[in-house]
Parts: sequence; structure tokens; C-alpha cells
Amino acid sequence: MLDERCAGCLGKSTCITVEFEDESRRSLHFEIVTACLWRCRTIALDPDLEEEMRMLCIVNCRNKLNPPLPKGYYGNAIVFPATITTAGKLSTNPLAYALDLIKKAKACATEEYVKSVLDLLVARGRPYFTVVRSFIVSDLAKVRPGDIDFGWGKPIYSGPAIGGIGAIPGTLSFYVP
Repeated sequence: MLDERCAGCLGKSTCITVEFEDESRRSLHFEIVTACLWRCRTIALDPDLEEEMRMLCIVNCRNKLNPPLPKGYYGNAIVFPATITTAGKLSTNPLAYALDLIKKAKACATEEYVKSVLDLLVARGRPYFTVVRSFIVSDLAKVRPGDIDFGWGKPIYSGPAIGGIGAIPGTLSFYVP
């Protein structure tokens, strides 16, 4: 049964076609879809209203480092900015509430934030972040790894790693093309 609190995010959605008078308030498709999914996932989980719910989005930090990463570096360069709210606030407030939290989390991924995360990783030996009541999102919609040829032909398969194993079981969602 569909919860009426999710009805605005599913089917013929008005949240996807929201128009903003102020261009600075416009939302990316990623932000809107993530807000809908995070809110509806929380409603479906039906946690205690005072329980903390987290949303982490994977942000590429290559363009946020000064000095930049060395030429030829092909490893990961990502951070996981997070936002936290209670299940009650997330499920009862309008979708704009979740959308605003997501925008603020993404905006905090500055050079200073990236360097702070790197310092933390060095000081604490790469600790895991909490996954309890966490929703982690990665947008791969613009990534086209299937078009890359390293000299031995195009890949037979390309896509996200198998989810639901290791340190983050079942909490990671990928938006794929």
C-alpha cells in the first residue's frame, strides 16, 4: 500500500516539475530524486520518530583540491558529506525540507572540508562511518565507463560494484544511465 506522504514523489510527480522563481533555488534532478527516495525510504522503514536518519552523497573532490591531484592519478577522490535529521521531521515536513538538507550537505564539500576529512583519515586510520539509518547515494548518470578504451578494447561490462556487502550492506544506491 502506498503511503499518502510518498504520493507526491511517485507517479505523476509535482516535485519533479517544480519551478522556482529565484534561479538560485533551482534543484538538480539528483537532489530532487534523492529527497524523494530518502523521505519515502524513511517512511517505509517506519522508525521511531525521534530516531536520527542520515543521507550521505558521494561527491567527487578532484576539482576541490589545491594543489590539484598529480597528473595520471586515477584512484578514488571522493568524500561523503552528510546531513542528519529525525525520522519525524523527514517524514512529516514537505519535500522541500529534505531537499534543503541535501543541498546544504553537498555545498559543504569545499576544499577545507576535503582537507579536514583527509586529516581525520590520517589521524584515525580510515574509520568507518556509521551506516545505521543511513541512505548513501552515488550519481553515476553522467559516467560512461563503457565508452572508455584503455588500448585493449571497450569493456565487456561496466557499472557499479556489487552493493549490499562489506561495511555498507544494503545502504548504497546508485543512479545509473
